Amino acid sequence: MYDIVGAEGYADTPFTKIADGARQFQQEIVLDATWSTRPNGYLHALHEIGHALGLKHPFEGETLLNPDEDNTNNTVMSYTDTAVTYTLKTYDIIALQSIYGPAKARLGNNSYKFGNDEIIWDGGGADTITAAHLREKIVLDLAGGAHNYIRKKSASILDPDQIWLGHFTQIENAIGGSGNDAISGNEINNSTRGGKGNDRINGRDGNDTLRGETGADTLVGGSGADRLFGGKDPSKDVFVFRAADELGTPDRHDAVFDFTKLDRLDFRAFDADLTAAGQQKLDFIGSFKTDRAWQEAGTAYYNTRTDMLVFETDGDGIADHWLTVKGVSTLKDAYFIL
Repeated sequence: MYDIVGAEGYADTPFTKIADGARQFQQEIVLDATWSTRPNGYLHALHEIGHALGLKHPFEGETLLNPDEDNTNNTVMSYTDTAVTYTLKTYDIIALQSIYGPAKARLGNNSYKFGNDEIIWDGGGADTITAAHLREKIVLDLAGGAHNYIRKKSASILDPDQIWLGHFTQIENAIGGSGNDAISGNEINNSTRGGKGNDRINGRDGNDTLRGETGADTLVGGSGADRLFGGKDPSKDVFVFRAADELGTPDRHDAVFDFTKLDRLDFRAFDADLTAAGQQKLDFIGSFKTDRAWQEAGTAYYNTRTDMLVFETDGDGIADHWLTVKGVSTLKDAYFIL
């Protein structure tokens, strides 16, 4: 029994005090004895459980919810009751997953249509987000907690065509649509397909496979040993390399496939000589049938027998990094953007 004065429920909230490290992990929830017979009684129960799990009121504290969104259609923690059904709402799910991660569900290999749901979350398996059904431009970021969208980004995740990817959700694969899409991977090994349109794909971390497919695409492998496919259509694809550590070693390095005379290797952000101050421009010295015994710092050459672009970046004359380029018999100056 507990005497609740002027309220229909009460709950402790978890905390850790920065000053002395004191913690409270066990929360007590108290509900009015008649809550289950009231039309919005379930809302009160969810509200107090939310407090016990660490959620606050959206109108209190340092971070406030926009007053236009402060209602029970968007969060059960609101005092403005406008909801027709009482379940956890968009902001509740986002907040709880940011604390505890996704529910231990959706553990199989699932596929999600981009734009069908406000929130995409997943508990495990090898999963795919696809926009193959869309003609509009999309921005799809596979990093947990990313604000994604179709056509244009809005200030609010609740607006139409805005999609939130849940915190700690790991999606392995992404498929673009017919628009000029921007797709970014995450820290694990991703397989990404741009589809139609002039797409920009960034693999980020992990050993990724990037396929631009149709259109003039820009592919950025990022760190890891990545496999880059521009596509076999007659479009000018660009393969971007920004740092030496994005290339790799002889037995584990990036590889560009189906390279054509229309495609380009972009090294504009690349520091070719790490022994010199500032950013040093890469010097491509030509194509050869064998490896060179000595190589100047800041240079790269192409071995036509092994299909490897060979880099020397630390000034000791010995090759440091490699990049496989397949599709042409030789590389020329015109194939580079330096």
